[in-house]
Order: sequence, then structure tokens, then C-alpha cells
Amino acid sequence: MKRHLLLIDDDDDEFDLLKLLTSEIPGLDCFYAPNGFDGIKSIENHNPDVVLLDMNMPVMNGLECLRMIRLQKEFKDIPVYIYSNGSAESMKNEVLRAGATGCLTKPSNIKNLTQIILNVLDETTDYASRIRPGKNN
Repeated sequence: MKRHLLLIDDDDDEFDLLKLLTSEIPGLDCFYAPNGFDGIKSIENHNPDVVLLDMNMPVMNGLECLRMIRLQKEFKDIPVYIYSNGSAESMKNEVLRAGATGCLTKPSNIKNLTQIILNVLDETTDYASRIRPGKNN
């Protein structure tokens, strides 16, 4: 079964690192968007199983992007993790209220990232098959 992860981050080096870290997860395709606006379009095109979202980006920041994702009925249940530097910690309550599934601090959580992604994908498998029939085939 194919699974999709979308990283929305203006630092393409983060995407390279993410691809390296997740390369051993069978059936996982990683996609990248350099800002929140392109991230919304990527969600529409790829219907990801999980989104990692940076807070500090040009065009549309992570909080604005998160709010836009949660406004769209078909995407409101996609797990979205804020994936940002330490400044995200100060905004943790705000992003959780806006609909984030959780917050990951980079780079300190980088070693745990693969396991977190595996856990999220496992948790969403049954749910995704119910709300998006055929998605996991």
C-alpha cells in the first residue's frame, strides 16, 4: 500500500534529510512544497496521509497554512505536525488550537522522526480507509 508524506518547508535541505531518514519505510512517497500556498496545492494533488509543516516560511506561514487546511472539509482529518525550530514551542498552544496534531522540534527530534512517522502512518491506516475508500490500495 502506498502512503504519502508531505513536507511543507522553505528549506529544501530538510526535504533531502527527510527522504534519507524515511528511505527505508516501504511504500512511503515523500513530497515537498516550499511554502504554505504550494503546500495547499500539494495536499489537493497528493492527498497525503501525514503533513509535516514548518512555521516560518515566505508567502504563507505555517499557522496560516494549517488554518487553511483545517477549513477544507476533505482535509480536516489529515494529521498535520508542526515541524519547526524552537520558536514553535512558544506557539504550541496556538497551533494545537488551530488544529495541529502535534509539534516536532527540529533538529532535536530528528532521530525520533522516522519512528514518529511510522506511528502516525499506523494510526491513520484504518481511519484513512474508512474516510477515503481506496486511498490505501
